[in-house]
Amino acid sequence: MQAGDLYGLYLLPYFISQIAAIPLWFMLSRRIGKHRATMIAIGWYAFWSCFIPLIAIAPMHWFEAFAFHHLLSFLPAASYDGAMVHFEGIETGKFVFFVGIMCLKGSAIGALSALPLAMAADVVDVDQARTGKMQAGAYFSIWSMVRKAAYALGITIGTGLAVAFGFDSLANPRTSPNSEFSLLMLACLYSVVPALFKFVAMPLLWRYPLTEARVAEIQAEIDSASGSASEPAKA
Repeated sequence: MQAGDLYGLYLLPYFISQIAAIPLWFMLSRRIGKHRATMIAIGWYAFWSCFIPLIAIAPMHWFEAFAFHHLLSFLPAASYDGAMVHFEGIETGKFVFFVGIMCLKGSAIGALSALPLAMAADVVDVDQARTGKMQAGAYFSIWSMVRKAAYALGITIGTGLAVAFGFDSLANPRTSPNSEFSLLMLACLYSVVPALFKFVAMPLLWRYPLTEARVAEIQAEIDSASGSASEPAKA
C-alpha cells in the first residue's frame, strides 16, 4: 500500500480494537469458559489474518470506490487538496480495507494475551491444591521465558524467510520497491503462517481439562485446606 508516514494511522485502530474488545472476551469467557473463549479468539484471529495477502494481491480497481479521493469528495476544494497531499502515492482504497481487517484481527489480540494468563492462574491453583505450596512466581517465570523464546524463534524464522524470498527492508517503496512476490510472501509470513499454527492449537484447547466447574472445585478445596490449617493456630 506504500503507507509510508501514515503507518501510525494504520496501526492506531488496530491497537484501539485490541483494548476495546477485551471486556467482550471476558464476558464470553464467563459464559462458555476461558479455554473455549480462547479457542474462538484463535479462530477469529486466524480467519481474518488470511484476508491480508488476498487484499494485497487483489487488483486495485476492486477498491476504487473506497479510495480517499471519492470518500473525501464532499470537502471544500481547499480542504480536499490539503488532505489529499498526505495520501499521495498511497493505494487508499486498499488502505481502508486493510485498516478494517486489522481492526477485526486485532480485536482478538487482547483475548489471546489476557485469557491464557487467566488459564495459567488456574493451573497455579491446581498445583497449590496438590502440593500445598504457592508457586505462582515459578510458574509465571517459566511462562514468560517460554513466551519470549517463542517470540524470538518466530521473529528469527520469519525474518530469515522474508530475506530468502527477496524482501529488502531498506528498499524505498516509491523509488526501488520490492517485487510483488517478495511482498506477497511477507504478507503470508505475517498472517497466514501464524494463523496455521494457531489453528493447530484449537483441538488441544477443545480437550482442555480445567473447566470452570473443575476450577471452582479446586478453589473450594484450597479454601477448605486453608481454613483447616488456620483452626489449630487459632486454638
